[in-house]
Amino acid sequence: MEYENYQIRRNIDSIRLYEMKNFSLVATTRIKDINIKEVLTKYMNENYGEAKDFDSYIFLSQQMQADAYKKAIEAQRRAKPFCMGTLYWQMNDTWPAITWSTMDYDGFRKPAWYSTNAAYRPLILSATTNNGNTEVFAVSDYLKDTVVTIRIHLLDFYGKNIFDSTFTKKITANSSEIIFSKNTGKFLKGNELNKVVLAMYIKDDEKPYRNLFYYVKTKELALPPVKYKTTLRQSAVSTRGTVR
Repeated sequence: MEYENYQIRRNIDSIRLYEMKNFSLVATTRIKDINIKEVLTKYMNENYGEAKDFDSYIFLSQQMQADAYKKAIEAQRRAKPFCMGTLYWQMNDTWPAITWSTMDYDGFRKPAWYSTNAAYRPLILSATTNNGNTEVFAVSDYLKDTVVTIRIHLLDFYGKNIFDSTFTKKITANSSEIIFSKNTGKFLKGNELNKVVLAMYIKDDEKPYRNLFYYVKTKELALPPVKYKTTLRQSAVSTRGTVR
């Protein structure tokens, strides 16, 4: 399983690969897939829309990799016992380039590093749609049964509750099983697919876990305008920025 993406921006700056904007000789000599520009741009436009500038292109290529790995790993794990494990290519880079890595040449972690870490957690919740239903799977790699507290929370992008249920469930060892299933139309209660998010939570012995599921592509989401305020504090030895 593999998906190519750009380096972290500071890495690009440090090696002066601005030529990557136009996939010049400097950039393409480090790329093994000669069609990568067309492939990246095609899938980026299909799922996220057209990047407005080079920085957006870098970010979207990395976010697309993170989302693709997450979806693939979760689907493969849901298919247990027909699929009992996966590996992705690749973790790190041997030189700065457009590659499949989740960590760049200087060791900076890309978004896919975090999405794969969460998707490979021993116990996950993963949602999908099937035959008009919304299904939530619990997938466990633990070799013993596990009792956990699960929360299934459907809400719109303004925070309005549509469905909220918390329950205790015993998850069978080394299994993949449907723990929640509802007709999607009834589940959404008249809300549109592009205006809701399904949040799934697990409380167990590890750190708190949350997974999000969207019914449509990112570019189709009817996200509300974002209001934020930034502050910058400087001292003799450091600079701290805050976004609220």
